[in-house]
Amino acid sequence: MVKNIRFDVAKMNGFQTLRYQLNATDIADEPALERARGAQIPGLLIPQYQTTETGRVLTVNAPDFPTLETHIQKAMGKQEVLSILKNLVITFSAGARGIPVTHIVKKLDCIFINAVIYKPVCIFLPVKQDSQSYTDPAEVPSFFRELISRMKFEEADRDNYVARLITELNSYQFSLDRFGKLVDELLSMAGAGMTGTLAGKVNRSEVLKNRAAGQVPPVGQPAPMGQPPIAQRPPMSQPAPMGQAPVGQNPMGQPAPMGQPPKAPVPPMGQAPVGQNPMGQPAPVVKPEEKKEEVKPEVKPEEKKEEVKPEIKPEEK
Repeated sequence: MVKNIRFDVAKMNGFQTLRYQLNATDIADEPALERARGAQIPGLLIPQYQTTETGRVLTVNAPDFPTLETHIQKAMGKQEVLSILKNLVITFSAGARGIPVTHIVKKLDCIFINAVIYKPVCIFLPVKQDSQSYTDPAEVPSFFRELISRMKFEEADRDNYVARLITELNSYQFSLDRFGKLVDELLSMAGAGMTGTLAGKVNRSEVLKNRAAGQVPPVGQPAPMGQPPIAQRPPMSQPAPMGQAPVGQNPMGQPAPMGQPPKAPVPPMGQAPVGQNPMGQPAPVVKPEEKKEEVKPEVKPEEKKEEVKPEIKPEEK
C-alpha cells in the first residue's frame, strides 16, 4: 500500500485523468498490473504504466464523479448505504482472484461514486514501496470501519443494521466473504421492506382513470376498486369462487348491460350447469336404436271382373 498518495488531476469532457509519478524508491508491480488487467474486476480502474522523460508514470482515466468522501456527507438511507458497501465488497473480492488488495487505493477522496446507482469506482495502483509485497489482514476491515464511522444515516432507519455491520467488522474471525453475506442479507431485508411499502400505495386518480377507460392497470399497480388483482382472478377454465360470477359473466340478480344478452346463472356448488352432467359422474351411455323392419301389407292384385253387357233384344215389329 502506497502511503501519502498524490495524483495530478486533469478534467475534460466529463472525464478526469489521474497521473501518479513514481519515486526513485517505488517499485512497479508489473505482474500484478497484468493480472488485474486480464481479470476485469468490477469497479476497479486499471492504469497504464509508462516511462517518460520525466520518469515513470501510472495514468488512469476515470469518470468525473464526486468522491466518496463528499458523497457520504449527506444523510443516506439503508438501501443506499448497503448498496455502496456491497459494490465495494465486490471490488475488494479481487483478492480471491490473485489480485493484491493492498494495491487498491482506499483513500475516500480517491474513490469516486456514481450517485445514481451507488456504485463506487476504485483505482488500482500497483506500487510497492519496499522489496516485499504483503497485505495487512487488518487493512480491509479498518477501511470499512472508517467508512461507516464517517457516514450519516437517515433518522427513519431505527433498526440495528449498522450495529450488526460494526460487530462483524470487529470480529476476530472477520472475512470479506462473511461480511459480504451479511450485507446481502440486510440488503435483501431492506429491499423486501421497500417493496411492501410501495405495493401498499394506491393512486386514487389512476384507479378512477383506469376504471373509466376500462383498462387493466400495469403490473405492480393495484387493480381498480371492487375488482380482484389479475393474479387472483379465476382462470376461464376453472369455476369461480362461491358467491362470485365467473369472468365475463354478470353476477346473479343483476341485469346485463344494454345491448348484451343476459348471461346464464351460475349453478350452486355441487350441481352441474344446465345441459351438462355433474362433475365426477360419467355421462349415460346411449345405445343406438335397433332398426325394425317395416312390415308392409301384402297387396293382392285385383281380380278382373268380366263386364256383363246387357242383352239387347231386337224390337218387335
